[in-house]
Amino acid sequence: MTSRDIENLSVDKVRIAATKTGFIDPCVSDNDREPFYDGQLYLYKNLEKTKDSLVGCAKVQIKGKVGLNVNKDESIKYPIKIVDLKAYAKSGVIFFVVSINEDKREAEQIYYSSLTPYRVNRILRNTTNTTSKNIAFKPFPEGTDEIIEILINFIKETQKQQSFLDKDYSIEELKEKGLFDGISFQYIGVGKLKDAYTLLNGKGITLYAKLKDTDISVPIDYIESFDVASSSQDVEGKVSINNRVFYDKITVIREKDKFSIKINDFLSVKYEKALNGKTKQSITFTLCGDLDERLKQIEFLKCFVKYKEFKVDDKTIKATITEKDLKQIHYYDFDSYISDFNDFKYVLDKLSVSKKLDVGKCNQKELNNLRALVQGIKYDKSIEIDKDIHPISYIKVADINILFAFQKIGDKEYRLKNFFNEKLNCVAGEDKESVSQFVILKEKDFLRADNINFEYMIEDIRNCPQSQAYYFNLNILLLEMLKAYDKGSNAKLMEVINNVAEILVSDPELFDYDIARINQLQAIARQRDLSFEEKSFLYNIANKDSDSAADNMIMFCACVLLNEQEKARIIFEQLNKYDKNALLSYPIIKFFIKTKK
Repeated sequence: MTSRDIENLSVDKVRIAATKTGFIDPCVSDNDREPFYDGQLYLYKNLEKTKDSLVGCAKVQIKGKVGLNVNKDESIKYPIKIVDLKAYAKSGVIFFVVSINEDKREAEQIYYSSLTPYRVNRILRNTTNTTSKNIAFKPFPEGTDEIIEILINFIKETQKQQSFLDKDYSIEELKEKGLFDGISFQYIGVGKLKDAYTLLNGKGITLYAKLKDTDISVPIDYIESFDVASSSQDVEGKVSINNRVFYDKITVIREKDKFSIKINDFLSVKYEKALNGKTKQSITFTLCGDLDERLKQIEFLKCFVKYKEFKVDDKTIKATITEKDLKQIHYYDFDSYISDFNDFKYVLDKLSVSKKLDVGKCNQKELNNLRALVQGIKYDKSIEIDKDIHPISYIKVADINILFAFQKIGDKEYRLKNFFNEKLNCVAGEDKESVSQFVILKEKDFLRADNINFEYMIEDIRNCPQSQAYYFNLNILLLEMLKAYDKGSNAKLMEVINNVAEILVSDPELFDYDIARINQLQAIARQRDLSFEEKSFLYNIANKDSDSAADNMIMFCACVLLNEQEKARIIFEQLNKYDKNALLSYPIIKFFIKTKK
């Protein structure tokens, strides 16, 4: 074959490959006289190839080579003359080498190398005393998306590198000058969404260093074949078994010779290529999350074992589930898990606990507590406790704290009563007058207890017989709730506060009206601005004649709610140490801003 024949076959092979995409216009001539280039490939956004849809162009050089060992999966080395590389230093070139079968007189495989300006200049700087340089060439793909991907990335990289061809930057140099602000790279995928492993693995990538306090990035290195150890990608879709939808996405993890599908971190199906070339499958399973999530996971697995497949939208993923897999995922314990989890759910619902329980966070003692709660709450049985316990105490399960009343009925034997849902006898004062059980609660209880039934609290507090002892304790409860509210802003707690405040102002004979009203107004001030009438009441309190330290303390409270901070400070400084400390412990102090003298 003549050199003309080889050139014609090679150029035709590249031209046809580019033309088939529909988006590339190959302006490549046979017997081109240009010493360094054979033409250009123009890339367009649409099939009409209108001028306004032009993305850019890439200069190309095409060489034919007889006698290459063709392997579509392997790269080759091909020498490029130094004088040619110098010609490519500014514009770059996509260099093609086409293997020619002389016996069949046909072009077989195209190989390519994307020689961007930075890459060419890097090669030249590292090459001395030689007339040519062996360059790595990869097999040219046949798919439209893959071909366009090569061309668009070459064009974008070439455009980005034009301003940085005269200097070779390094991370060390940039760090010494205080200019280094991180590393980045760009790579544009074409067609269907790909995970990082599929998109980047084996690709040539130029690394860039971002210059501090600028939008400029300079090229610092070129990686011939980017190695992605693994990639993870969430894929949205209806995850179903037998037409029942369980989840709305999966996670696909790709590694070398491995492929895994994960569902919500509880199930992983891994496919791995074994030494014999066959695909080996393994299944791992770990229950996780709250009770509802665990029950759903078990139900999914039971269906998966039964049907041996699941779907993501219309794509079916099959699995071979062995006896070893069943034991590994504790399949034969599932019914026991379901029974336990449903019992735990029943108990927590019965106790008005809305916080989600992750039993995976429970230690053995807390699991025993859970089972004791099932006996005491669901089956109304007594429970055994090894040591004496305070009649009002917490039971802790993971991060859930449940307040109970413990009724001792025998040695180490107790009945459980939900503190927030059962009436308990509680008295106060010298005459042992009946009061609501909730007056014993402190700030920390409202922040700690997870079984608070606010509706029952309001009902019990309102239905309790009225007395001075009860109102006195109600006021203390109000202050404790306000302190808890300031740390949590619980709207339901504020509803209880408002009800208690309303009760306290309802009967001046049972409790001091001025104190009750000020406490009511400080609760209101946490919810909205005070009205004119409300401020008028406070103004009268703040400006009345003071007869005692108690009057001064009330005046101080009125001043801080009116935001008369200077007057409040003057009153505060006149109080004795005991009264100052008392005010500092009250929730109203949050409205006080201590100004300088």
